[in-house]
Amino acid sequence: MFKISFRSAAFLLIPNAYSGQFHFQVENDVAFGEDGNYSNGMILGWESQPILSDTALASVLGHLQNKLLFTQANTNKAWGVKISQRMWTPNEIKITEPQPHERPYAGFLEVEHHTAVYGSELAQKNWFSIGLIGPASGTEKFQGAIHKLIGASTPEGWAY
Repeated sequence: MFKISFRSAAFLLIPNAYSGQFHFQVENDVAFGEDGNYSNGMILGWESQPILSDTALASVLGHLQNKLLFTQANTNKAWGVKISQRMWTPNEIKITEPQPHERPYAGFLEVEHHTAVYGSELAQKNWFSIGLIGPASGTEKFQGAIHKLIGASTPEGWAY
């Protein structure tokens, strides 16, 4: 049902000794009965422990993003990565055709890299994100699998 690539598995196994923050977040409209223009999302993120030197921001993206940071004395720096998948669906997912005044089905898959500076007077983060929108995001397959697993209504309008 779900395929986990080697890179995804390696990301999940980042030793906690290097982690300042590791989080998994699930968002779903089922908790409120109404989605408020947003249906579901899952986020998996990691941020390093505070780093005292610029050389510790080892990635190329980290070095490039570091150039965008404001100069401050006595700061801690960090970097992190996040992968998220979000979807938007109409209020009624059993309908097979688009309805007037309803939003269409939409999906988004994103990978993000960020650098951060935390100081006594200012905190700053810079993000670089790249993502996929539409069928390539995998949201239709993911939603179908979850709905099948929990016995929920099958989403019928992804063709639109």
